[in-house]
Amino acid sequence: MKKYIFTTFLYLFVFAFSSHAQVEKLLVYSDRNSISEMEFKKQFELSPMVYNTTDVDEKKRIFLISMASAKLWAAEAEEMSPYSNPLIKYSLSEIEKKLMRDVLYKKEIESKVQFTSGELAEAKNRYKIKLDVLFITSQSKTGTEIAYKKLQEGISLDSLGLFVKDIQINRMNVGYGDMFETYENILYALRPGEYSQPLLTEAGHTIFYLLQKNVDIEKASLPEDRLTSSAKSLLEKHKIKEIYQDFNKIFLGNVKVTADVNLFNSLTEKLAAITTPKIIDDTSGVSLSFYDIFGLTNRFTENELNSPFIKFEQNPVTLMDFLGSLGFEGLKLPGDDLRTIKNIINGWIKNYIRLELLAREAQKRGFETHPEVVSELQMWKDNYFATYAIQQITKEVDVTEAEISEYLTDTEREGFSGLYKIFGLSTTSIEKVNILLESLDKDENFINSVKKLKSGSDIYIDHDYVPLHETDELSVYVQGMKEGEVFGPLETDGRYSVFQLVDIKKMETSINSEAFRKGAESRIYNRKLEKIIEEKTIELAKKYNLEVNTELLKNIKVNDINIVVMRSFGFGEKMLAAPMIQRNFEWFKRYLEEKSESL
Repeated sequence: MKKYIFTTFLYLFVFAFSSHAQVEKLLVYSDRNSISEMEFKKQFELSPMVYNTTDVDEKKRIFLISMASAKLWAAEAEEMSPYSNPLIKYSLSEIEKKLMRDVLYKKEIESKVQFTSGELAEAKNRYKIKLDVLFITSQSKTGTEIAYKKLQEGISLDSLGLFVKDIQINRMNVGYGDMFETYENILYALRPGEYSQPLLTEAGHTIFYLLQKNVDIEKASLPEDRLTSSAKSLLEKHKIKEIYQDFNKIFLGNVKVTADVNLFNSLTEKLAAITTPKIIDDTSGVSLSFYDIFGLTNRFTENELNSPFIKFEQNPVTLMDFLGSLGFEGLKLPGDDLRTIKNIINGWIKNYIRLELLAREAQKRGFETHPEVVSELQMWKDNYFATYAIQQITKEVDVTEAEISEYLTDTEREGFSGLYKIFGLSTTSIEKVNILLESLDKDENFINSVKKLKSGSDIYIDHDYVPLHETDELSVYVQGMKEGEVFGPLETDGRYSVFQLVDIKKMETSINSEAFRKGAESRIYNRKLEKIIEEKTIELAKKYNLEVNTELLKNIKVNDINIVVMRSFGFGEKMLAAPMIQRNFEWFKRYLEEKSESL
């Protein structure tokens, strides 16, 4: 059932979709919702899915039917009070804020980028030049002042350290765009052998000493259009930094917001308490999921949870709402040291206040109704609602003793029961997943690749010949895999998992053993759940009069690259560009047949 999924992670910067009003043909439509060409194409190209075919048209069909299924379940979820689920409530709230802030960023910063033809010409000249620079740095102002004086007296660079003890000299090649524009203006104005006056930089008190200006042959040889494009991009980044600094002074410069000290101390102590049991070793950090963090609500009183924690002058944020926001983002802690945790949470609160102020400014301007915010939020809402609705029906699945006995009898007659050897990696690092999947594409040994990559808070997925039920949440995927197949990435609570079914061997344990009975129960449960989902999806398709334009689908051109795209928002935020669509398409053939019979 599952085949290899070679998925590449892509960070997409300056990410925007066209919001121009236009009439689009619909691929899917029902009484409750629809899927346009643009919506399908966007999600197909941004969301990975497991396919057992290389045919692009079949991939498009599988994806579209799975999207349609999610839409049907999302419509049904409207009647199930989905916002009573804290994960849905806070996740959608935080996503909406990100989207609104992104619109604010484009309006206040990106749209105001302007430069002259002369500035572009200068940027192109600088882009072709590499500067060979000495950075003479001291942590004290006196150190660089003495160094500057000695240079003016003609002391050689080799002898400078003899006269000034409190300096470090580092040599670096600097290209256009590597430093802040203020520093670049100083450097590019120098001639070889010249040096700047002492400056206070991020590294300390610094003197720039230019050794040489060298032509970057590779960049200087670029075609004119590529040279212009590259230099223009870097110039725009410089301008954005300038505008951003001015924006911060206007909107955030004089605002003072504090957090409640007593609640802060209590929160950090409780975070340390839940972190301690999760520590694996001294080098591994601890990743806390939404449920770990929001679960802290059980450790506070109702009065504490509803008390103002972040004290904005208007509409202060309660401790409960702060925990919801923190939970959505997730938290990685190096350990349970209380002082370290306090420093981390203090920094997190400062950034939270900044982002919350920006979200409130965006909301004040009515950006929650901006077309891009509405459409993007709906995409995520559909995903969360569909997942929630399907989770509700899992409560309907019940495995009886009679079903287990029948399964055991059939298995005994077939003379086979399996033990599964599974190995893989669970990590919070998208880059590691990408490296791992690229190694598979090169046909490198999967197990060796995993062992080379594991570090820090990474966790091995390691099941050494266990019954199916002991593979936990992987069982639904494992039972349809063949030996040697790899599956992933699976995203759960901010961690990504990729694993291989290494081997299957016959279980020697008695068929009546407790271990085998549990494995049988797991298999029966998964089969019944798949059946219920299929039946319910068909029922919903009939209820909402689903129509799918498969002919139109054939004419849509897509990029057939299975990728996970990370979207970078304005103001330094990022998250997945699109939700992962759960594969669910087998029901559609039966739906069409039953629909045809009813005509």
